[in-house]
Amino acid sequence: MKVERTKELQPAEKPDTRQGAQASKGEGSQGADRVTIEGRQVAELLSSARQRAQSNRAARLSQLEGAIKTGAYQPDPGQLAEKLLSAAETDARLRALMRG
Repeated sequence: MKVERTKELQPAEKPDTRQGAQASKGEGSQGADRVTIEGRQVAELLSSARQRAQSNRAARLSQLEGAIKTGAYQPDPGQLAEKLLSAAETDARLRALMRG
């Protein structure tokens, strides 16, 4: 297969995410949609999310424990390797950033 027409790739432009950027460009007179959450609401949302995560985690750990005991747990070696490599890469990047 021969490719005759090639075009040099150009970097994509980053969108302007500053507030009011659309209005300044004349693309619309309405501002961006906004959602605000008060401090107390944030604390309540975090607390309920934390409780759900803890209960889900406990159930999942119990399920895994049972599967391991019965010999039914068969981890995916590829997925396990991917997670290990990803964690090692993240660790190496953090160490490099800390060194300066």
